[in-house]
Amino acid sequence: MLAAAKSPRPRLLRQEAHMFRLLAICLFLSLSSSLFAQSVTPTATANSDPQALTISAAALAAMTKGVSVSDVTLTGTATETAGATVNTGAATFKAKGYFEARTDFSASGDSIVRAVGSSGYPVGSWTTGDGMSHPLAFHNALVDAAWFFPALSCLSIATQPNAVLKYVGQETRYGTSVQHIRFWRVADGSLANQALLTDLSAIDVFLDASTFLPSAITYNTHPENDASRSFLVEVRYSNYQPVNGIQVPFHVQKFLSNSLIVDFQAAQAAINSGLSDSDFAVQ
Repeated sequence: MLAAAKSPRPRLLRQEAHMFRLLAICLFLSLSSSLFAQSVTPTATANSDPQALTISAAALAAMTKGVSVSDVTLTGTATETAGATVNTGAATFKAKGYFEARTDFSASGDSIVRAVGSSGYPVGSWTTGDGMSHPLAFHNALVDAAWFFPALSCLSIATQPNAVLKYVGQETRYGTSVQHIRFWRVADGSLANQALLTDLSAIDVFLDASTFLPSAITYNTHPENDASRSFLVEVRYSNYQPVNGIQVPFHVQKFLSNSLIVDFQAAQAAINSGLSDSDFAVQ
């Protein structure tokens, strides 16, 4: 009787994990030491469109007026929808710099944390209401950590050497004229699969054509065990209000495959309160 052939899947998973780890290290090392610096002056960035850089700089200026933003805490009420399950309750969203963020939902007990690991690459975890913690797949950690706060989004690192911005064009979106730009990351020449990094880090940004404030972003998310399958995420921003001179969207909605999954209404916003890295400990 012939022995059953062993499935190559475990070894493939290990190879994929190793590839993602190498990709992450290459990516992180390519970031400059000024990653968290805010700049409203477009500079020469390899492969970026000058028009996209100018528009992204205008967006950052519209949000911050040149004020450096290091962290934010938004507190309010969120409704989470997962199929027939709907939870509404208090929620707190925090972000520090570009890489660190966390969202906490009191009604469901869900929590998601993003940070930079000890090895120097993005990590994350998500915790459910039963207290069980799960690692966030690396291929889902390459888009904006602070998806709920555009001032600490990809727009804040648009002039970094590893960032590419392309101008897509002026469009009408939900009845409003918007400027559409696309962001993705590049790594040095040692990375074999640049196409994979481009796909996993791509973010489409839509800016109100009159105010240049972000009205929405879109990006892909993937199953934890399959980076090749993609599902569209859309985040919409509205009800901007000035807080310490910073324009903050007090209403943030997150959609997955066109279904609303998070509806957050902020009641308060704290800017540059001095959040600690310990607030973003990944379990």
